[in-house]
Amino acid sequence: MKDIFKEQIVKKVITTKDFMIFGALSFLVIFPGFMLAVLLSLMGLAGFAFLALLICGYIVFLIYSRFKLEYEYSVTNAELDIDVIYNKRKRKRAISLNLNSIEYFASIEYSENLQGVRVRRYSMKNGTHFILANVGNIKTKVVFDPNEELLTAIKKRLSTSKLRGTA
Repeated sequence: MKDIFKEQIVKKVITTKDFMIFGALSFLVIFPGFMLAVLLSLMGLAGFAFLALLICGYIVFLIYSRFKLEYEYSVTNAELDIDVIYNKRKRKRAISLNLNSIEYFASIEYSENLQGVRVRRYSMKNGTHFILANVGNIKTKVVFDPNEELLTAIKKRLSTSKLRGTA
């Protein structure tokens, strides 16, 4: 069989909810930091007050960089890898699955009783497809948003018995 390599990057759109969470977390960092800086200034330790404000600013930057994320899906032969990319700088492997060892692949509308299954979301919305597989001996539903090109590559590597509810 011919080698397959397909990849897709899905960018997260920052929603109002994300903006509100970022604002609340920033406030929870900046307000105590500002109060500490005022207290240190009143004690005559202006250098430490400035350092406290710098540290708070850096923490807010770290929080903001966690909100700018992308998912990269890549299919190499029978391996599906999903990476999370933070702030277009830091890449972390989220999950790696061998497509030959999954239970099945289905569209998100496919209904089956999946109680007691861990759900891992690697999508920006609700996801369009999922894979049911054992990840570390735990039955896991991996939700993601593959495009048509990636769907075709995945379906080529799966037997028809592992395709459910997909057109």
